[in-house]
Amino acid sequence: WGFIDTSGGLVVTPQFEEFPRFSDGRLLIESHGRYGFVDRTGAIAIPLIYEGADNFSDGLAKIELNGKIGFIDPDGTLVIPPKYDDSWGFRAGLANFERNGKWGFVDKTGKEVIPPRFLLAGLFGDDGTTVVYLNDFAECFEIDRSGRVLRNVGDHCPEDGE
Repeated sequence: WGFIDTSGGLVVTPQFEEFPRFSDGRLLIESHGRYGFVDRTGAIAIPLIYEGADNFSDGLAKIELNGKIGFIDPDGTLVIPPKYDDSWGFRAGLANFERNGKWGFVDKTGKEVIPPRFLLAGLFGDDGTTVVYLNDFAECFEIDRSGRVLRNVGDHCPEDGE
């Protein structure tokens, strides 16, 4: 796959095995095990320096550097330094993160708004809630954006925690 502009001119030479997608005007690319982003003209916008990366979501992209997860903006500015063991990225203004085997939530300024205390935590939906596992994977709970438990979902937990 490659990209053309609205007049049919070739912008990015066909080179992708899977159909890529732009997010926040950037296209995630990988070369020789390093990840970065190009702009809509095909020019490198964010250098290929990361061990891993995901598309932009809520204005930030998850990146991996030295085995830790952080977040950058579309200009490539490091907004949240790599310090987490895992994350699924941002949705509805918050990202889940894992540190030392526990999951919590961070906002787009890097403030940890819900400390890591869950076995697993999904991403927040537009309704302002998500599902978390507290003590074991047999029961899950719905929480709000403050971390307050709203209800026990019981054994009707989503398989992927989301």
